[in-house]
Amino acid sequence: MRPGSGKTASTLFALSFLKPRNILIVAPIFVCETVWEQQCDEWEGLEYFRFSLIRGSTKTRAVALQVGNTHLINYELLPWLAKEVNIGSTYDAIVFDELSMMKSVSSKRFKAIRTHIDKLPISIGLTGTPTGNSLLGVWSQIHCVTGTKIPLGKTHSSYKEQYFYRGGFENREWFPLSDAHDRILERIKHVAFSYEPDKEYCPLAFSPMKVSLTPDIAPLYNRLKDEFIVFLEHNTISAMSAGALTSKLRQYESGFLYGENGTEHIHTQKIDATVNLIEGLNGDPLIIFYEFIYERKVLLEHFPDCDKVTFDEWNTGQVPVMLLHPRSAGHGLNLQKGGCNILFYTAPWSLELWQQAIGRLYRTGQERSVTVYHFDGFPVENRVIKSLKSHQALENKTFEGLKL
Repeated sequence: MRPGSGKTASTLFALSFLKPRNILIVAPIFVCETVWEQQCDEWEGLEYFRFSLIRGSTKTRAVALQVGNTHLINYELLPWLAKEVNIGSTYDAIVFDELSMMKSVSSKRFKAIRTHIDKLPISIGLTGTPTGNSLLGVWSQIHCVTGTKIPLGKTHSSYKEQYFYRGGFENREWFPLSDAHDRILERIKHVAFSYEPDKEYCPLAFSPMKVSLTPDIAPLYNRLKDEFIVFLEHNTISAMSAGALTSKLRQYESGFLYGENGTEHIHTQKIDATVNLIEGLNGDPLIIFYEFIYERKVLLEHFPDCDKVTFDEWNTGQVPVMLLHPRSAGHGLNLQKGGCNILFYTAPWSLELWQQAIGRLYRTGQERSVTVYHFDGFPVENRVIKSLKSHQALENKTFEGLKL
């Protein structure tokens, strides 16, 4: 289900019907703290759940494990829990909220839980971003639901060999075969499905903001792109690889370059456009998602209080600007009451971060059309937006292919 479309409430009602003895819910820490128990308070008929949040010191966690029938734990503590208790015999049900956080087969969290899934009568995975930027992460997510009965092959290696081919630099990358997506969906239809609520969301609009590399800043940008090195007043900026160059060009597009001798200011194209946007909104609240720390610094110089806003204050609808990073505020937050405007100061490469950030406002309960602003005119930024649209098309195909 798309971000904000009711996954939590749907799961709670299903579990209240099944009544497993003990339940483990694994989720991002903020979701653990502010979503699951609060959802029970908003709905009638969910008195079955007695929540206990597993966090804090080792001693505090041990005490919390003895309380309640529904334990909430963040993904980072999952390896600790797997050592502390026998998850397979302690719990009758496990819920992975934001299942995409288990897409890496090499992560400690996946390794800690993978052998326990077969012992759990009920395993549920919830996500609004199942494929993200790659189909490679589907195998481990499905394993979290099915255990060794996984329909995509017993190992991640066999999964790759069956649905992907090698390519890219020194043959190190894996690319999906032309029919991989359809074949994968066909194999998992009995354990995975998508659902779209009957109630349509309010409209979602994307509004590109025109910016450009003006004649005074374009030559240095082009020199960095072509020669991988530029000489500035306090720094020599160089890139040792294509990936490092892309990062440097993104910094340049945002108006700065990080260097060993400090940060070099380059231009004000983005901040000037942002100021104009906020003036044009005339007090209508705006969330700005930034990528780099220096972007945060520049934004705070112009809007000093935008990072001191609490989420409750934002939801009053009286806060003109709030500053967030998509990695720290991209999952589970209900911010739809506070406004309907989003600006990506720098768009993330990750489709999951992009979708989850938009999903803070574009979700159930939003009563206004949501507008997503992004910059249009910088070469790398345009590449990122094009990539996100391509991955979004794949995600849409996944939802359509698994629809009930």
